Amino acid sequence: MCIRDSVGTLGLGAAAGTHAVLWNDVTKKTYVDLDPDTWPGRSKANALSGDSQVGYVHMDAALWHGTAESWVNLHPYHIPTANYSIAFGVYQNVQVGITHYAMPDGTGPTYASVWFGSAESFFDLHSLLEPGYYRNSRANDVGVAEDGTIYIVGYGAPANGGPAEALLWTYVVPEPGSLAALALGLAGLPFFRRLRGITCRWKPTTSSGRCPQHP
Repeated sequence: MCIRDSVGTLGLGAAAGTHAVLWNDVTKKTYVDLDPDTWPGRSKANALSGDSQVGYVHMDAALWHGTAESWVNLHPYHIPTANYSIAFGVYQNVQVGITHYAMPDGTGPTYASVWFGSAESFFDLHSLLEPGYYRNSRANDVGVAEDGTIYIVGYGAPANGGPAEALLWTYVVPEPGSLAALALGLAGLPFFRRLRGITCRWKPTTSSGRCPQHP
């Protein structure tokens, strides 16, 4: 039996540390080392879809396309408080995970995040949940339907310390081919309609890039 296309980490000794790897055939123990050597020994691959793999490099969310040279750093360095990020899921040109924000006291929340192939395309999904209800959130996986509708699953931890609640974000596609527009630069930031702890839905917004608050 041939088990193909798996990702994870491989320990290469104390000096080299652990590297993100892509196994082309697990039974033959052949693999591709995805570590870009920018920060040797600090990378991990968490998921794959088609020719894309995601994870992190030195706690920066990372995207690969089958080789170390294809590495794309997804971390939103343009946000000063973004401390670290990790990608957990990928499908087509959509990557999801978390971004941790550093606070002055040394602590900080982790927020569900989505990317569309670049650091500049980063979007904070948590910012569109009910203000103040969740302290932390996480996006675990993503799928795209035939019509282009994007489904992102994850969870949120209430600020009052209650148990984590499952979340579903759904990108409502306005017309065929919208994923292509998103891939070219997140054309139109999302507009959300949400129900706390259950589902979030978004669709292209006005040119302002903001979304009205809905109960």
